[in-house]
Amino acid sequence: MKIIKFSHHYRLNVIGISGALLLLLSSALFWAISAQSILKQDYNMIVDAGSSGIKIASHLQNNDVITNRHLFRIALMLSDGHLQAGEYRLDAGDTIWQIVRKMQSGKVLMRQFTLVEGHTVKRVLQLINDNEYLTGEITLVPQEGSLLPQTYLYHRGMARNQLISMMAEAMDEKLDILWQQRDPKITIKNKEEALILASLVERETGIPSERKHIAAVFYNRLRNGWPLQTDPTLIYWESDKLGFMNRPIRRSDLRRRHEFNTYVYGGLPPTAIANPGEASIRAVLNPITTKDYFFVADGTGGHAFAETLAEHNKNVAKWRVIEKKRKQ
Repeated sequence: MKIIKFSHHYRLNVIGISGALLLLLSSALFWAISAQSILKQDYNMIVDAGSSGIKIASHLQNNDVITNRHLFRIALMLSDGHLQAGEYRLDAGDTIWQIVRKMQSGKVLMRQFTLVEGHTVKRVLQLINDNEYLTGEITLVPQEGSLLPQTYLYHRGMARNQLISMMAEAMDEKLDILWQQRDPKITIKNKEEALILASLVERETGIPSERKHIAAVFYNRLRNGWPLQTDPTLIYWESDKLGFMNRPIRRSDLRRRHEFNTYVYGGLPPTAIANPGEASIRAVLNPITTKDYFFVADGTGGHAFAETLAEHNKNVAKWRVIEKKRKQ
């Protein structure tokens, strides 16, 4: 039996060659996972809690997000190997390394929910309930007018109640600030009344320049004990608090006795009739000074204001002519 002995020098050479090959292979792998741009278009990836790297890698390859699931698994092993559950936005041009890092970061994709000025609580809850990205049953039913209209960020899987709480907290914070900035001469007693009156202004006009004028008219009527006679309160009641109807207001609606009929009863309605935006709240807390007691649509999307009933009746007659022409 012949024994072959390697010299010390030869063993060093073999080790050197193996090390060089290993270094070369490592460099190639590193380039493949961190330099090569492989994502051709944006892609939203959902990582479920407890999902394995094998499952995620297979999903990405099967959906043509990556071309080699093995490289993804190698990149995952070279990091801490942990993925955080959530929905992630993968951008066109991302490398495998960048994809892995995103899924480990916990910086999940944030979506937007816009609460529109003038929407009622009932309508908002319908929209939240129909949102497929939110989870959980709605058990919070906030007061009408207590949700601040603005755009909110939320992530997939957020509880519906949590989003509602965010909206209510935002209104509390905003109202606290605006209340401190109010004109001391206004006659409403508290923040709740401010929201009620602001909701009327919100539903009466969508023209920013009119809000303070309409608020001032309402103050004049309240100060003199006149009923507010605002149609949106009737619509709120007749629509079962949705805030919109598929028919015009009838004479019978004006006579029907209920707590939201501002043609029959004086003062403010018992609650807000919608969620007012910041601009309408500001208008109510800082109205203009005017002697006007009336307003009616002028056919342009705005309103014609009047100090006397005689002047108001003329404006109403003009509006009736415009209405009649539109129906022809």
